[in-house]
Amino acid sequence: MVLVLSAAAGIVFGVASARASRGVGTLLASTPFLAWFVALAVVAAAGTTDSGMRALGLAMLGILLGLFAGQALVRRRRRSRRR
Repeated sequence: MVLVLSAAAGIVFGVASARASRGVGTLLASTPFLAWFVALAVVAAAGTTDSGMRALGLAMLGILLGLFAGQALVRRRRRSRRR
């Protein structure tokens, strides 16, 4: 469930960052990673467990996959319109 939710968030931020200007796009693309590091700090402060670290690892994987998929989706549409 963590992987699906983080991938969905990654896709949303990936599509938004690909359509935005360079500065805003960079900010939008880095927002999920910032949220991940905040979650890591909260989990580390509360005491790390294997299940907590596993969930954070899956969340990072989902964010990465979602960002790449979202940006690729928008760029493929742009490329097909140019022809």
